[in-house]
Amino acid sequence: MWSSVHERSCSPRPSVADGFRPAERVDIALGKAWSRSLFLYFVLAPLIVFVPLVALLLLRASGERTDLVHRARSHAGFISSVFERETVAARNLLKGLAGSPARLNGDLPTFYEQLKRTDLPEGSWLILWDLERQLLNTRQPLGATLPVVTDFPGVGATIERLRTEDFAVSDRVVSRVNGASVVAVHVRTADGEGRPNGALTVSLSESRLSALMNEQPLSPGWVASLFDRTLAHVASSGRTPLFGEGPTPRMELGRLEGSTGEYVPVQADGRYRLFYDRSGSSGFTAVVRVPQSFFDEPFDQAVRQISLSGLALVLASALAASAFARRLSLPVRLLAETATKANDELMFAVARHESFWVHTPESLFTVQVLPGDRFLIAGINPAHEELTGIRSADVEGRDPHDCLPPAVAQAVTARYRECVRRGQPITYEEVLDLPAGRRSWRTNLAPVRDPTTNRVVLLFGSARDVTAELQDRDELTRLNAQLRSILSSVSDCYCTLDRDYRLTAANSAALAWLGLDEGAALGLRLKHMFGPEKPCGSAIIRAMEGREIVHEELPSGIRKGRWLSYHIYPSQDGVSVFFRDVTEARASREAIREISRQLLVAQEEERKRIAAELHDSTSQHLVAANLGMARLPPPGSDAEDHLRREIEECLSEALRELRISTYLLHPPGLHRDGISATLRGFVEGFGRRSGLRATLAADPAMDRLPEDLQRALFRIVQEALANTHRHARATSVTVRARLARGMLVVCIRDDGRGINGTAGRLRDIEEAPVGVGLPGMRARLRQFGGDLAVRSAGTGTTLMAIVPLARDGSGAARAA
Repeated sequence: MWSSVHERSCSPRPSVADGFRPAERVDIALGKAWSRSLFLYFVLAPLIVFVPLVALLLLRASGERTDLVHRARSHAGFISSVFERETVAARNLLKGLAGSPARLNGDLPTFYEQLKRTDLPEGSWLILWDLERQLLNTRQPLGATLPVVTDFPGVGATIERLRTEDFAVSDRVVSRVNGASVVAVHVRTADGEGRPNGALTVSLSESRLSALMNEQPLSPGWVASLFDRTLAHVASSGRTPLFGEGPTPRMELGRLEGSTGEYVPVQADGRYRLFYDRSGSSGFTAVVRVPQSFFDEPFDQAVRQISLSGLALVLASALAASAFARRLSLPVRLLAETATKANDELMFAVARHESFWVHTPESLFTVQVLPGDRFLIAGINPAHEELTGIRSADVEGRDPHDCLPPAVAQAVTARYRECVRRGQPITYEEVLDLPAGRRSWRTNLAPVRDPTTNRVVLLFGSARDVTAELQDRDELTRLNAQLRSILSSVSDCYCTLDRDYRLTAANSAALAWLGLDEGAALGLRLKHMFGPEKPCGSAIIRAMEGREIVHEELPSGIRKGRWLSYHIYPSQDGVSVFFRDVTEARASREAIREISRQLLVAQEEERKRIAAELHDSTSQHLVAANLGMARLPPPGSDAEDHLRREIEECLSEALRELRISTYLLHPPGLHRDGISATLRGFVEGFGRRSGLRATLAADPAMDRLPEDLQRALFRIVQEALANTHRHARATSVTVRARLARGMLVVCIRDDGRGINGTAGRLRDIEEAPVGVGLPGMRARLRQFGGDLAVRSAGTGTTLMAIVPLARDGSGAARAA
């Protein structure tokens, strides 16, 4: 994209006033009179051209000088405003810190830590004062001896001024901590009853202020500085002194009048000018120094151009006059008439072109084609400048790589080469990052050939911003494709509502559920379908207003007793709603869940009964047999003694295994003591009976869980420890149970052989009947929406049970 009809980048734009009508009063007579008249004409004509040229060059030089003055004043204003911005930001930070509860309560250590953690610019620090001394200084350790107010000239007056003002900015001061120049921003502090009791100060370093000044780069050779109310130097944009070796700043700055303007220093010998901007709120002065050579250069260049142009016109006129005087005679009038007619046509064409160039809303540009595959931007029209944010003065006569962003320059020059190579007009679309922003363009580029050499010497282009058009087209295509895909593939009920909660689309399944035809349904509002107070209406409103995706099973707002699964997706235009009837599926899930619960309850009761029978009957018989063995008379032989010991060991081992089994079958005290105490007693008892080193870390908050969830948790730990005892050959086992982020997390880890090191162990555990092993654990967890993960790395095995909790602390699935 880039266009006009400039034929040379260095040529001025044609103007209707540039033409002339030669030979209207040409004297046909020959001889000396004709020669003198012709010579006089060729002297006056160049002068008529030369005078406007001189005026144009001088006018352009004056404009460039005016632009320099505007730039310098703007930069001084920028420095003044950026200092104001920094002091306002510091004031807001200090006001926030001054309201800290720690400061108001007199908790200086806590407030000191808060000040230390505060994010400050590099080189800045914070100080808390009372009416007599510093209380805190983040450059000094807490408890260090700090100076008093009288050690700092002006601080006492500032604190007194803060009794009536809530904010103050100091002049430049030298820090006693590091000797650096700083500007202090003070905010009044008060006690809990609002009485002033001191100040909170932040120190802005010279390096910080210099960095702010350099946010807008200066032209080479320019220098910017900031001065306080006493005209003391605060910060500079570079290392070069503002006044060089000349007079001191106070001597020169004392002559500045008003809040903004320019000033030529008395002792500068005209070498530079000062442009200043004085802040009305802080009283600080921003000064920009610009060498006088910048202002002289436009006129020096104009003088050189005028001299060369005048000399060229004089020589050309003299040669032309001499040649015409010798060669022209009678055909002069005919040639003059032809020239006049051609000039009229040319000026009409130029006027027509200038009108189109200036007033068309299309972006036009011309590019000069140079040998060696090089290009120069010859011109851009006002519409191009407005749409792209590029000024004509910044790009005319320059290579694209010298005045455009690298990516843009590379893209446009590739198009220029393509047009030159083809030798015919091309049309293309492109996306460019320009000062006015990232936009899409549709560009037409046409080559212009030199009639003598047939070489392409100029490219004429016109471009149109099609960003919005392409975005609208892409969005419409995407939405249409999405809608067609959804409506053609979805078997569930589907409908869409706009931001006014009006039905805008619905498939046949949705219309059948609503009991409406398409004509009656479209445009129907949400409140007329089932009302926002119904759960399904509230879900739609939540998705629309909160811009969140909703997946929920809710009772139907139309058909009583039916349950629907809703999937609601917000979009720019409203929401899309998918729903289907899950009443039967929900009833089936509830039935399965109830059967599982009843099965586990029956299993629990059977375990309790077996444990009681083993404890009350079998274990008593074993104890009696053991006691009977003890009453036998002493053995008479070694063989009898050996057999006796073997029988006693077998009875002891059988009794120990029986006690472990009865302990595993029924959790004693769960209903009475809660899960935390029951787990602790169980794990410790299991360790004593099994000989394992068993440890437990349990969250006491688990005692508030529902009793059925506590029982399931106990059975999972019980089953895991039983597996460890039977299969792992471990020496230690650790149980950790905690509540975290709405989840119940239980981790059981042993140091045994691991699943991979025990042939068939995982298969045996996985294939155990319901209520035993991993399937039993998973069945218990799925009652509450949880799951079980098992990891074994060769040495040791880890079981991780996770149950999501509802807001009332119950398992998610059971709550549902």
